[in-house]
Amino acid sequence: MLIEGMLIALILLSVAIIALLFTRKPERNAEKLAKLEAELARLEGLLREEFRVSRGESQAALKANREELAGSIDRIREAVETRLRSIQSDNNQKLDEMRKTVDDKLSETISKRFSESFNMISERLEQVQQGLGAMTTLASDVGGLKKV
Repeated sequence: MLIEGMLIALILLSVAIIALLFTRKPERNAEKLAKLEAELARLEGLLREEFRVSRGESQAALKANREELAGSIDRIREAVETRLRSIQSDNNQKLDEMRKTVDDKLSETISKRFSESFNMISERLEQVQQGLGAMTTLASDVGGLKKV
């Protein structure tokens, strides 16, 4: 705001100087012109100082903004890393549960198949044994026939 006011004053002063240059009384104009030039130089110095201060404030504000942004980025990165670790933990837990379920079902299926195979083999062995018993009986009958 101060800068805008100074700029307006500088412009008005410049307009006044130009107006004085075109007036008819040169001796009074020279004196007024000198005063106006002095005022113009003073305002220019104030304006330069205000610009320098404003530039310094802008640089400080930009530095603060950069630091705040860097802090925000760090907090966001930490939050993302925390969430990612949580997701990984959840995924590992679910994978372990799935692995356990698959292992249980696989064990159950293998156990069932082994049981079925063992029962089938037992039945076949029993049939073979019965067949051998029948052959033994048949052999003894054949032996009895030979004697007769």
